[in-house]
Amino acid sequence: MVKPMGQKRTKRFCFMIIFVAAFVVLAGCMQKGDSPVLENSIYDMSDVGSPYEESFDNISFISDDEIKELYQRAFESFAWFDMTTMPVDESDTIEIDGSTFWRVSHDKISTLRELELYLKAIFTDDIVFELFPPDSRYRDIDGVLYVIGGDRPHNSMVGDEVHEIIRLSEVEIVYRLLVDMYDNPWNSDNNPVVEVVVHDFHLVYTDGAWRFSNFHMVR
Repeated sequence: MVKPMGQKRTKRFCFMIIFVAAFVVLAGCMQKGDSPVLENSIYDMSDVGSPYEESFDNISFISDDEIKELYQRAFESFAWFDMTTMPVDESDTIEIDGSTFWRVSHDKISTLRELELYLKAIFTDDIVFELFPPDSRYRDIDGVLYVIGGDRPHNSMVGDEVHEIIRLSEVEIVYRLLVDMYDNPWNSDNNPVVEVVVHDFHLVYTDGAWRFSNFHMVR
């Protein structure tokens, strides 16, 4: 018996609806069950979650004093890459390919992974990733953190700083520095301020913590 065309079209339409519904359900299950992995990480960080997952439930209030303390931690740790190194034991060195590595001497950080985790508690992960180029001077050697030494002088044109805290919203804060710039750093008796430079550092609330989403050294 030849079935009417209308019945064939009805069956095809029902089959398409069932297929689409099954695909949607399967996709939803994958999204709920999968653990996010940070793409820009020097390690597989899937076990610690992603700092880009925003949670607007029970937002943790941060006081002005806590913000200032977090800025000081950010300044210190960013300087480990921009101005100097982490504290080191100069008596413990290793020569590799003509470079001298010093063992890092820190009470909380002894491996490269621990250094990354420490930084991720202060900065968003895109900043942390930029701090570790392929030729990073920080390296694990036999499971211990070492670093190639190197310092730079601070900018002698930079003078006094004024710090301000600007709360933009429940999940974003600006930590502002107004920095005096001198005309002649070598003239201590008469050194007029020729410019006041504004530096804005954004604190964002992500994954249950406050982190800086941009940062740089002002000196």
